[in-house]
Amino acid sequence: MTKLLKVNREESGQRLDHYLVTQCPEFSRSYLQGMIEQGSIRVNGEPAKARSKIKSDDVVEILDIEPVELDIKPVDLQLDIVYEDSDLLVINKPQGLIVHPSASTKDQVTLVSGLLYHCQDRIDKDTSGLLVVAKNENAHHELSRQLKDKTMNRSYYALVSGVFKHDFAKVDAPIGRDSTDRQKMTVTHKNSKTAVTHLKTVEAFKHYTLLECSLETGRTHQIRVHLKYIGFPIVGDPKYAGKNEFGLTAQCLHAFRLELIHPTTHQRMTFTADLPHQFKAVLAEIRERDALE
Repeated sequence: MTKLLKVNREESGQRLDHYLVTQCPEFSRSYLQGMIEQGSIRVNGEPAKARSKIKSDDVVEILDIEPVELDIKPVDLQLDIVYEDSDLLVINKPQGLIVHPSASTKDQVTLVSGLLYHCQDRIDKDTSGLLVVAKNENAHHELSRQLKDKTMNRSYYALVSGVFKHDFAKVDAPIGRDSTDRQKMTVTHKNSKTAVTHLKTVEAFKHYTLLECSLETGRTHQIRVHLKYIGFPIVGDPKYAGKNEFGLTAQCLHAFRLELIHPTTHQRMTFTADLPHQFKAVLAEIRERDALE
């Protein structure tokens, strides 16, 4: 079955592969790029390239083809499995573990490798915490639908530099690719998408703040970019924070709660995951410093 998508004015100007990732969350970027290379994705009836810029009212056609075969070897990663049944696998992902293989990570161990070992949604490599994996086609379809209609929710803890003086806040600022560094995202009105993050103060320190963050939209690096934009970068963030005063190997950003509707039983389920050791150690050091000042 062929899938047709019509580009709206807000989406105009994006690269084709970036557009497809947001429109087809059921597919990984590498899979979509493979489809483009095979000529199985067309724009206005013509084959296109991944870097092609789409325009308002363009019609993107996705042909029904067999998935691209990936040469991935099973690896025993000793995954921290929070929940498992015949439909779902909920994992507490450690920092540093890449979720999806890509051209730049083809020789690295990824979460997909570990899942192939264990039983044959995405967060950043350096973000720890909960994510869910579908184990069959029905579960995959249902979870993809929940991502689109926002019935699946994830909450994060973020430790930021600076004293955040609000109990609650909302950041509503569009996010797009940084024109000076293609590896980064930034708040911009050029070729961007709406991005909304909700913040809640959990614990205030003399020089830092522990925030709870939830997403109304799901843009790449959204929490990290929004917190930097308002002047409260995440402690240890290698891309957006600059200095690393605690010698961390990754940012203090952890997905601690995941809520979803089970694809078969239709029961709402909530999962939680404790902070990783490095995050806890930084909090302990900050509390000790505050007590001595």
